[in-house]
Amino acid sequence: MPDRILVERIMRARPVTLSPDDDVVTAVARLARHRIGSAPVVDSGHHLVGVLSGKDCLRCALRSGYYDGLAEHFVRDLMTKADTVSPHDTFLTAMEVFATRPHRFLPVVDDGVLVGVLMRQDALQTWLRLQRDHQGEERAHLTHRCLISDRQITAPRGPAALERFMRP
Repeated sequence: MPDRILVERIMRARPVTLSPDDDVVTAVARLARHRIGSAPVVDSGHHLVGVLSGKDCLRCALRSGYYDGLAEHFVRDLMTKADTVSPHDTFLTAMEVFATRPHRFLPVVDDGVLVGVLMRQDALQTWLRLQRDHQGEERAHLTHRCLISDRQITAPRGPAALERFMRP
């Protein structure tokens, strides 16, 4: 099942973005206002050009002596190259990237244009939901098999039919 779930089904469609022309103080304020640690950087055509993380900003602040000249630095000077996924990639493809990289989110790009982000936490929640669904299916299958072996008859399929079958 995870190999059939596409990234577009679990991505966040309208992420907070930064411009390469934003100064670092503006970028940090935007990250803080939205309570996020990093954001995709896009140009005026919404093409992904990089990612800026809070760690990038902290490094810049330390080099600048905390207060001096921080506004003189721009996002374009600090942003890093981004690993990306496509909205048409499978959930498993995204999980492989998360498992091998330190990213908390992946920009979702279609023909170079940012269409969303996939958060690592959202991917984990999706995986957990799939695990629970799978366990539920296994339990239903085992219940069905137990009914067949206990009564030596073929139990009907489906919740309503099974409920009727279970009545004394």
